[in-house]
Amino acid sequence: APTAFATGTITSSSAVLNWTAPSDNGGSAITDYVVETSRDGSTWSAVPHTASSATSMTLSGLAPGTTYQVRIATKTAVGTSETLAGSFTTVAGPPLAPQNLAATSVTGTTLTLTWELPSSNGGSPITDYTVEVSSNGGSSWSAITHAASNALSFNVTGLLKGRSYQFRVSTKTAIGTSTAT
Repeated sequence: APTAFATGTITSSSAVLNWTAPSDNGGSAITDYVVETSRDGSTWSAVPHTASSATSMTLSGLAPGTTYQVRIATKTAVGTSETLAGSFTTVAGPPLAPQNLAATSVTGTTLTLTWELPSSNGGSPITDYTVEVSSNGGSSWSAITHAASNALSFNVTGLLKGRSYQFRVSTKTAIGTSTAT
């Protein structure tokens, strides 16, 4: 098996993995390393790559703020070695905006805003959603004061009949606030 697992640069969506070639290749040249990752330690996925005897690999397309288990095996013409195990955690980042914002149950003075979870929380739990309103075509926005909530809806009251309103919602986590949807 390879030895000395280490990580290089880790970002919110990528990580550089490094290891040392085994001291004994079993008498056959190393043709590749099999690298697998898992988020739960039981479901493993092989990292697609071009066969190489390089002892470094960059993983991309990773989820922010997520711990990955890694196992690496040496491959030769004779077979595949035992694995070297390691783990790393990607850097948490800002969340993405909520999806599919819609207004429902519209009356003369009230409505309910609904939305779906963002495609990524940036690796940090969602603590609240900022709900903003504009009554001047989006020239200026005012936050609607409310108790922090990670609910996927919000009841808006106190609207004036016959007036046009625009709404936008942003995701909030301990890391930061998303753009608005």
